[in-house]
Amino acid sequence: MPKILAIVSKITNRTSLVQGHEYEVIGFDDSFYRIIDEANEPAFYPKSYFIDDGFTTPLNWVYRDLGEGEFSCDTPELSSPGFYENYADGEPSAIEAYKELLKLKRTQH
Repeated sequence: MPKILAIVSKITNRTSLVQGHEYEVIGFDDSFYRIIDEANEPAFYPKSYFIDDGFTTPLNWVYRDLGEGEFSCDTPELSSPGFYENYADGEPSAIEAYKELLKLKRTQH
């Protein structure tokens, strides 16, 4: 999975995002990156919080054109419509899919 470097300042008081740390990107849209944060959770943060140092989208990611210049792009494992809402609601299948992604991530390191 691609990584980005956080440049968020300390005044944001976000304990799940640390300035200078690299984070794995699991999705993005026209304004935000979805990363695996310090709490090991999927989290959306403004792109302005990060340095885009040659970020490239993996070829197998799922791109959705939402119209009017808006889009989303996600890792295939988490790309089903409503996935993040289901995850936040504690839907067992969504939680299991995210855990599987974390296992895959660990085996790639």
